[in-house]
Amino acid sequence: MRSIWNHIWRHRRSYVEVLGMLAAVLALIPAYTNFRIEWPSSENIPLTVSPPEGGTVGLCATIHGTGKAPKGKQIWLAQHVKGSEYYFLRPVKIDDEESGKWSMHGQIGDNKGGGLEYVFQAIVIDKSWADWMTKINLSDTLSATALPPHSAASKPRTISRNLTDNEPCP
Repeated sequence: MRSIWNHIWRHRRSYVEVLGMLAAVLALIPAYTNFRIEWPSSENIPLTVSPPEGGTVGLCATIHGTGKAPKGKQIWLAQHVKGSEYYFLRPVKIDDEESGKWSMHGQIGDNKGGGLEYVFQAIVIDKSWADWMTKINLSDTLSATALPPHSAASKPRTISRNLTDNEPCP
């Protein structure tokens, strides 16, 4: 019996590593067995982006829409210049939870973007993704080459930037 304990003591580092890996595997088993992907459906979450008054927006604009996010989800607004592969994502402000009205106030493009067409989509994403995106959104404009995974999106709404209003947001 003493030789077994001597063996374990001499190789304790190896055994600790094995036990640590075994504990990690055991901890992951419940996560693996409960893992499922829920694909949101735009039909289940009606989202709209409203057309602006006058049909165009300036450099600093407020975009409105409607839609209610289910519990544990948030609404964000995705925008990109028509034909561009980069989306700019921002959280929306819920104006009236009962009616589902929301808004996003911010810069649309840059001061050279007058006359360009911008495509807007309201998206519903998991709160965990929203929290992560908020943490990395240091410049108030998070860009990505795709919408976040597992997000439900509204139909795209194309809105032109006017040529005259190039006043940046305060």
